[in-house]
Amino acid sequence: MIRRFLVLLQDVPSRVGELRREEGLSTAELLGNAALAIAALVVIWGLLQALGVDVIDWIRTKILDG
Repeated sequence: MIRRFLVLLQDVPSRVGELRREEGLSTAELLGNAALAIAALVVIWGLLQALGVDVIDWIRTKILDG
């Protein structure tokens, strides 16, 4: 019984390592996700700004021509 316990006890560090690897997101993954989110927000902001300029020009032409 003690021998089996010692054998199991020797295997614990590898099993703990496996659990830690699968536990959750690492800091690098979270920072990467944050960087991608910021990049996406900058692109969306740029597109909306360009669309806003086009809408303002369209409204201006409708007012001036109407």
